[in-house]
Amino acid sequence: MKSFTIIFFVFLTNIAFTQNLVPNGDFENGSTGWSGGTISADNPHQGKYCMYVKDENKTSNIAASSGLISISQNEYYRFSLWYRSSISGHKILVAINQYDNNGNWIS
Repeated sequence: MKSFTIIFFVFLTNIAFTQNLVPNGDFENGSTGWSGGTISADNPHQGKYCMYVKDENKTSNIAASSGLISISQNEYYRFSLWYRSSISGHKILVAINQYDNNGNWIS
């Protein structure tokens, strides 16, 4: 059975500023603004909490996501993520989806 643990810390910032644009990206406010995973105080990267995601299903994917984040046109942004896996050599997929002003997914 496949089983692994992923611990997250998420950071998105406008290049000109250092403020994290991901609401609750450090999980210090629990799961507010996030779906999937659970909040844990077990060995976070920084701060007191992290997101814990456990996958034990061989036939489907797991996901943890934040709400939509507003950005400005013609600006540069930096996205960073810190994770730790319980399986050596484990790979993850991180996806950033785009939506228009009406909330419709842009392919």
